[in-house]
Amino acid sequence: MSTLWLWLVGAHALHLELSPGELCEAVDQVVVAQVIDVEHRYALDGTLERLVHATVEQTVKGPQRASVELVLPGGTMDGVRYLVSDTVSLMEGGRYLLFLHPQDGRLHVQGGEQGAVRITRQGARRGMSLQAALASVEGCDAR
Repeated sequence: MSTLWLWLVGAHALHLELSPGELCEAVDQVVVAQVIDVEHRYALDGTLERLVHATVEQTVKGPQRASVELVLPGGTMDGVRYLVSDTVSLMEGGRYLLFLHPQDGRLHVQGGEQGAVRITRQGARRGMSLQAALASVEGCDAR
């Protein structure tokens, strides 16, 4: 019988609610992307992290890229589950409007749950249509 250990770690950060337009102005890159793969692995500090590979469908702001690789804290591996509060979960196959910012040479989703808007078909219970998501960041400086 295996043992499952669960750690819940709080970020201890002040969380400010920003509009999508304000969040767009605060980050270096905003893209519409589809998650291809989520790899769970141990970080250098011994905690778990997720390496997310996504194909970029559209760039709203920042450099044009064919794909992005993101690092998210937390994950599950070897019967261990490590959760970090206010960290977004991205599902394989899911489409998202992502608000990205580099930190320590790697891209990270900024704004917690606000930083990954799920793109769904019109009328779905959760998420936004692509048209509504793009309208929410209309006027954000596309550099």
